[in-house]
Amino acid sequence: MKGVVNHYISNKETVDGHISKHLSNYTLERISKAERNVLRMAVAELLLQDSPPKVIINEAVRIAKLYGDKDSHKFVNGVLKNFPEFFAEMDDDRDGK
Repeated sequence: MKGVVNHYISNKETVDGHISKHLSNYTLERISKAERNVLRMAVAELLLQDSPPKVIINEAVRIAKLYGDKDSHKFVNGVLKNFPEFFAEMDDDRDGK
């Protein structure tokens, strides 16, 4: 986890830019602190490419369920599923490649 946090700190503008690009009708400042920080850690980890995207997204959704509002997990899942650059790898995993 420390590596992910350090990666976020070193690449804050890039990570926040990726998140902002995938938000519809929201700004980063408008979403709750819990959702914003879960998204930041998930995107930082996705950019590190140390774990499969599916695992990272599932962990982020689980954390949002624990610490976010009632529907935070749905919001976090929806935002992270909008990162098409990670879909190819997820499709490869489903196909057994």
